[in-house]
Amino acid sequence: MTTITCPGCGEGIELSEALTKDIEKTVLAAEHKKHKAEIEKIKNEAAMAAKKEVAIELKSEKSKLEAEITARQIPATLSA
Repeated sequence: MTTITCPGCGEGIELSEALTKDIEKTVLAAEHKKHKAEIEKIKNEAAMAAKKEVAIELKSEKSKLEAEITARQIPATLSA
């Protein structure tokens, strides 16, 4: 059997195999839920970072294209 110590009085308490398994199952389920939430949070943060990065790159490319269009229009205006 497994023995745990009472945090209040310090006395040892023996646990049966069934109770030990039940506690283990409860703790594992709670940890699984916690890890799942952490993974979801990290996924969301990564998606937001990727969106920001794409938006910045898109803005940069748009500016380059607009500058290129403007540069092509100026010679056409001068020769007209």
